[in-house]
Amino acid sequence: MTIGRKAKSAMARHKADKFELVESFANLSSIPSSQEATLIADTAIAEFTSRAADKVEIITTDFISLVHSEVKRLDFLPI
Repeated sequence: MTIGRKAKSAMARHKADKFELVESFANLSSIPSSQEATLIADTAIAEFTSRAADKVEIITTDFISLVHSEVKRLDFLPI
């Protein structure tokens, strides 16, 4: 599952052969609404509880400066 246009493009370029893209949320505002966030979380939870996925991780970047950002990996499920 990807969230945002950049994530969808990156997944297509780098990991298409290793992962199945279940869902893509590409047309979100920079700050998703609570309804959009709920839809994203519900989709991730459904994939996990149906055992279609054995874990759910959030991969994001942490902005440090204009020339530097750090990749962060956060465990979402299982807790």
